[in-house]
Amino acid sequence: MKRIVIQILNFVIIGGFTTLVDLCVLIFTTERLNIPYFISNLLSFSISLSINYFLSMRFVFVVNNTYSTPKIGNRI
Repeated sequence: MKRIVIQILNFVIIGGFTTLVDLCVLIFTTERLNIPYFISNLLSFSISLSINYFLSMRFVFVVNNTYSTPKIGNRI
């Protein structure tokens, strides 16, 4: 139960952080770099989505690499 609560808390913190990154990149690229908003929106979303994925895989979700994958060369 405690592990689930920690996972949820980490998920909320990472989501809030990446939302802040999204807004900062959007404002910076639109206002300072004068990039059109639809391009800067795509850029900021892509950056924040990538950061969210890597942080979530690192700090939220448990990755289990114990499953074996079949080798192509070992077919009978």
